[in-house]
Amino acid sequence: MSRINAVKVALDTALTLGFLVLMEPRATGLSLHEWGGLGICVFFFIHIILNSRWVTAISLGFFHRGTSWANRLRYVLDLVLLIGLGLIIASGMAIAKTIDFRWLIAEAPFWRGAHGAGAFLTLLAFGVHMGLHAGWIFCRARELLPSGATEGCREHGLARATEGADRGR
Repeated sequence: MSRINAVKVALDTALTLGFLVLMEPRATGLSLHEWGGLGICVFFFIHIILNSRWVTAISLGFFHRGTSWANRLRYVLDLVLLIGLGLIIASGMAIAKTIDFRWLIAEAPFWRGAHGAGAFLTLLAFGVHMGLHAGWIFCRARELLPSGATEGCREHGLARATEGADRGR
């Protein structure tokens, strides 16, 4: 496995487990829930940076005829995740009890409901996101086996993701 893919696997695993653990603040305690949520934000933006070639290629080629509908769906779903995470961050800051964000954002009853709804919808979108990237996930997992068996694995990276996005420029 390439070094960058190893970093992506480790980061994505931490993101997935962290997000799932933080879904229930009573399991972690409120302080860990709030600080962990901020940590997830950092990991999420690192994930975006590590995948910036894909994001750029699809952003530039979104309306080109050669861009597949599957890649457009992945891109729109990624935007939904970005908006959902933004809602979780803003609402989490507004309702935080162990970290004082009152200087930044005012608490209002709306934020508590928005936080729960945003988290649920983001979790749903996250599950679909993982399903759409299952080929990449399984190929990277197979590379971790002692034999490093990738037989039958097509490359699920940038070349496949941006197939057709470069045409017509």
